[in-house]
Formats: sequence, structure tokens, C-alpha cells
Amino acid sequence: MENTALPPVLTNGVSHDEEPERQRVHSPRPRSPASSTRSIEHLEQAAQNQSQAEIGIKQHISTDIKSLFRLARSAGIERQEFERIVSTELQMLEMMDMDE
Repeated sequence: MENTALPPVLTNGVSHDEEPERQRVHSPRPRSPASSTRSIEHLEQAAQNQSQAEIGIKQHISTDIKSLFRLARSAGIERQEFERIVSTELQMLEMMDMDE
């Protein structure tokens, strides 16, 4: 039976087998299975920290809005006026976002 292996693929006249080591593209690989596990754990921890931060920020915004509403009420500002003020400020933020 004849050898039917395909010839090496040539790039710029050089086969991949002959390509210098420094020009080869290597995928990043962990040095060990333990390293891979630590990387995954690190990414999971980072995602959990970000999620906890988002929850904290949302709670902070909620608390601040409630405090501002109570402050406005104590100064005699009605709910409709408070909502108008907040709405106006949110619209201003939209305009600021467009500039970026």
C-alpha cells in the first residue's frame, strides 16, 4: 500500500513543521490542572463579588431615593413635585450619556 499522507502545509514557502518556534501561535494553557481550577475559582469569585456589589448599589439607590422623598415631604414638597424633580434629573442624565 502506498503512503497517502498529505504533504505539510506551506506558508510563505515554509512548512509548519519547519516553522521557527518563536513564530508558532500557542493557545494559553494552565501550567497544571490545579492552576486551571484556581483560575476558574478566581473568575467565579470575581463574578460573585460583582453581583454582591450590584445588589449593594441598588439597595443604596433605593435607600437614598426614600430618604430624599422623606426630606422633600418634610419641606412640604408634594409627591407629584418630587416625582417631577426626579424625572427631570433622570432626563438630564440621559443627555449626559449621549455626550459620552
